[in-house]
Amino acid sequence: PISSKEEKNNTRPTLIVENAISDLEQLRNEIDVVVTTLLSSINTNNNHPSPKQQQNNIDEDTGIELFERCKALEMAADELIQATKLKLENDKHVLLIRCCRLHLDSAEILLRFTNRGRGHGYSSTQQLSLSSKQQLDIMCRFVRTCHILLPLQINYLGTHHPDIARTNYDYAMAINSLLSRAPKRIFELGLEGLHNFDSCQRLEAKCRKEHIRIDGLYPRDATEKIHEFQKKIEMEIKE
Repeated sequence: PISSKEEKNNTRPTLIVENAISDLEQLRNEIDVVVTTLLSSINTNNNHPSPKQQQNNIDEDTGIELFERCKALEMAADELIQATKLKLENDKHVLLIRCCRLHLDSAEILLRFTNRGRGHGYSSTQQLSLSSKQQLDIMCRFVRTCHILLPLQINYLGTHHPDIARTNYDYAMAINSLLSRAPKRIFELGLEGLHNFDSCQRLEAKCRKEHIRIDGLYPRDATEKIHEFQKKIEMEIKE
């Protein structure tokens, strides 16, 4: 029989949240693989796809099902952020970093699929489209999540971590998108630093600057140089 200690551990709020995050992360990874494979088969400059591309194509019903799964994932990931805050009774818990990143990734997958999926040759393109309001709703949620995630990452990771560079980039892109399409929507979020056009532009510029600064700290060939250094050390040891 399960001991009382094991049973207690299985009901810990942090474990429950971790399991929920892991389940959605796994779903995100599975959907991302399918979407990436699908989009890689699209050749927008060629109206006559090769046999290999045709083999990678999926039928329309499957495309619609994938589209619905993308939408459901984005909504579930967004809801998980608030649920985690309530469950852990802590709006600065480290697990919120995973929740927020999960939502940003899920939103990106959904937007990537809808923006390019229509070029896949489906006849009922309307069924694979987001309305203008739906797109703006997603971008508003995206901005809100960036607003939550960035200070959390800085608190736990410092100011030079590459994950922070990525979040700054995402934040800047989302602010720019909303400012160009529906500036009132971003003001209505009521987030600090996003109350008017000038403040939004200042924050966007700050995020872009931080992304460039942090990104410059990590050479593009860093991984390759590390491998070369490790091989050099191994050869010296053998000698």
